[in-house]
Amino acid sequence: MPPDAFYIPVSHANSPSSAAAPALVSIIIPTYNEAPGIAGLLGHLRAAAGPGEAVEILVADCNSPDGTAQLARQAGARVVTCARKGRAAQLNAGAAAAEGSILYFLHADTYPPLTF
Repeated sequence: MPPDAFYIPVSHANSPSSAAAPALVSIIIPTYNEAPGIAGLLGHLRAAAGPGEAVEILVADCNSPDGTAQLARQAGARVVTCARKGRAAQLNAGAAAAEGSILYFLHADTYPPLTF
């Protein structure tokens, strides 16, 4: 590393302590009334991650009346219920609940490439 560069490791209480273990990636998706597409997105993310990958998916929902949170849970996501509506508040709530050392923020209408 060049002398003027610096590295700040990110640690989390629940992060793996072994250097050989892969870093846990937390995918955080803020939602409000995303029921029509949330299951498809979560299926896409699970398929892209593959079995055994160190990935957690959090849906930061703001009491959507259309059942988004229930559908996200059924699809295997951990749902964080946000007290305040708004993208920034939802992203912050998801980040606070995340267990991973890498945070990946994703909008509910965005499908990353399968190789992300």
